[in-house]
Amino acid sequence: MRRLVLILALMFPLLAHGAAISEYDLKAAFVYNFASFADWPPQAAPGMSVCVIGKDPFGRALDALEGKVVKGQGLTVRRIKTIAEVRACRILFISASEEKNLPRLLAAVKNLPVLTVADIDDAAYQGVMIGIAIEKQRITFEINASAARHASIALSSRLLSLARNVYSPP
Repeated sequence: MRRLVLILALMFPLLAHGAAISEYDLKAAFVYNFASFADWPPQAAPGMSVCVIGKDPFGRALDALEGKVVKGQGLTVRRIKTIAEVRACRILFISASEEKNLPRLLAAVKNLPVLTVADIDDAAYQGVMIGIAIEKQRITFEINASAARHASIALSSRLLSLARNVYSPP
């Protein structure tokens, strides 16, 4: 329940208590919470690795998650360069710089237990499991439930209820 409260708190405007909060500080917190609200099948990659492919927009924000415990496992953060490396990831953050490679990246993880997250326009509609966006100075997200289901990743109903849109094509 505490994590649900954190997600709700993060959905408030990017300005809090008069101080600007970095967009990617918030997105890093969202990624952490997405991990908390997902369940992976036994054949998922060992550990709880968050991988970033493409130009890293997080800077140190994502590094702050290193070592935090999610589902009893210490979280690790990796920057990867090649599609071949995605198999070792539990969560794959697809940077906006990889928009033109999105179809190839999604094909590489198709039916693999890798939770895909991106801040590319219409990412969830295109097949990414969770698409993050800024809307009216708030971070929102959309979910492609079908993509998660095909990867055998179960997303919490609480997370689904917070999403701006949930796509569930067959």
